[in-house]
Parts: sequence; structure tokens; C-alpha cells
Amino acid sequence: MTTALYLIAGIIQMVLTTVMIRQFLRSRSLYLIIPILVFGALIVDNFVVGLGAFIGEGETLKFLNAIRFYTHALFTSWMIIFSFGILRRIGIGWAQSKLLHSLVCIFAAFVTALGVYMDIVKLVLVPKAENGTLRYVNDGFHGPPVPAIIAIIFLMAVGIIVWIKRKSPWVFLGSLAMFICAPLGIRFPVVGQFGEIAFGGAIISGENEAHKAKITN
Repeated sequence: MTTALYLIAGIIQMVLTTVMIRQFLRSRSLYLIIPILVFGALIVDNFVVGLGAFIGEGETLKFLNAIRFYTHALFTSWMIIFSFGILRRIGIGWAQSKLLHSLVCIFAAFVTALGVYMDIVKLVLVPKAENGTLRYVNDGFHGPPVPAIIAIIFLMAVGIIVWIKRKSPWVFLGSLAMFICAPLGIRFPVVGQFGEIAFGGAIISGENEAHKAKITN
């Protein structure tokens, strides 16, 4: 049953990614490349975990799980830049500052470096069977996924501003759902995957608000 839930989550995330790609083709906003990459990584994550028991323990599954950690480490933190881009595109005055934009990019690079240290430099893969699934986990670093937490909190803060500016709560509520589901995912991993679906909804909502703001301005 758990395996099926991972695969279902992966399929739903494919749908969300398709929506993001369509939004990108509509707006041509380079900011959208970031969540497309992030959700591409999440699709891989779900299918690797969902199919792990069928693939079986060994070098193939170990390699696929290494890709999971590499992509999360390299892409997740750049959601900070996408979130800031929403503020710029809905017309928040102080967000138009090039200096502030540069500082946000530097901060995102720092958080990415932290993720690289945690999930690439310190990566030691060991197999873990759980609820009918088989995956490899990182035994080289133990601690909360700080880069992901920072990215979620950043989008929550942006969601509050979007709610005030655009009267739309969905960016905040979607990121809040992810914030709540993430710690539950430590004990019940599949819960975190469906939190990521809510996170995808927040991203799509943020892009929609940015597009509507561009039309009305």
C-alpha cells in the first residue's frame, strides 16, 4: 500500500510539473525553471522509493538513490529565489531592489552549499526497508533537512505578503501544509510526499498571482 502511495504521489507531482511548464511557456519567467527542476527531482524521489522494493538492493538502486540526494541538495534551496521573484512580479516595491535581489541569491547559494555538505559531501548510503518499501538513506549526516526548512519558511513568509497584497491565501496555506507535513514525514515518510503536493499547489498559485498582477498593471 505504501509503495502505491509513493507512485500516486509521483504521478500527481508529474501533473503539477506539467502545469508549471505550461505556466513557464505562458509567462517565459526564468524564475519558474527553479520549481520545475525541484519537482522533477521530487518525481524521481517518489518513483525511486516506490519502485525500490521491485528493483532490489544493490548498485542500481544505490545509484538511483544517490541521484535523489544530489538533486535535492542542488535544487531545493533555489526555491528561495523563486519565492522572492513572486514578490518582485506582484509589484512589491522594496523587492525591486537589485541589491536585495543579489543578497537573496547569495543567501540561496549559501544554503545550497549547506545542502551539498549534508547530502553530497557527507553522503553515506545504507539500505532501509520500511512498510514494504526499500530505499537508501544517508547514514553520514543525521539532522533536520535545514535547507528545505529554510526554503519552506521563506515561501510561507512570501505567502503572507501575497495574501495581504493579492487577497489570495493559497501560497501561504500550501507552504504551511508542507511545513506541517515535513516533520511528520520523518516518522511517516509518505506524509511528507503529499505535503510536497500542497507545496506544488502553493507554487502554482504564486505564479498565477504573479501573472494576474502583470496583466492588471
